[in-house]
Amino acid sequence: MNTLTKFISFASVIPFGILPQQGFGQKPNVVFIYADDIGYGDLSCNGAKTIKTPNVDLLAS
Repeated sequence: MNTLTKFISFASVIPFGILPQQGFGQKPNVVFIYADDIGYGDLSCNGAKTIKTPNVDLLAS
């Protein structure tokens, strides 16, 4: 992992620590999906025809 990738990963998490805290009992609706070697057009929710991804489509809807 090169330095730029580490910096971008770290910088993308910083704003979540700055946001105001939510009330007790409330959970944020945030989902992080880390996948290796997947592109924007590889998911069926983005128009891919070769691989069906119904579970990711449900998350995207």
